[in-house]
Amino acid sequence: MELNDAIYKYLSTYSGLTSLVKKRIYPDVMPDKVTLPAVTYQLVSEDETESFNQPTTDLLFAVYSLTAWATTRTEAHDVGKQIRTAFKNYSGAMGGTGGVSVSAVRKIGRYTDVDRTQEGAVIAYKNIQDIEISYHM
Repeated sequence: MELNDAIYKYLSTYSGLTSLVKKRIYPDVMPDKVTLPAVTYQLVSEDETESFNQPTTDLLFAVYSLTAWATTRTEAHDVGKQIRTAFKNYSGAMGGTGGVSVSAVRKIGRYTDVDRTQEGAVIAYKNIQDIEISYHM
């Protein structure tokens, strides 16, 4: 299983999150006219452990940006909180049996943003989390 698929499978079964967004969890971008709240996630970077004096390992580090989209600031905050809670202190087989072996998840940062129309009307509030997932191939 690829890490992208494991993240979807994990988040889509995390009850604190699905109670708010149901199965509206999407890689990269949301479909047009999706009901909010929803979550998108995308790979920002990925690198493997490389050392000049040690044998190569199968440990990889992937940075993901996860965005909670909602029609209110409070709702975006609540969805973002569930994303943080889902990954806090996480290690194990992400995605269940046959999933990806995750060693650790580290929070890099969190920020908020607002999408607006050209006229300035609010389209959606965003709560964005950047995390680093350490995992084995």
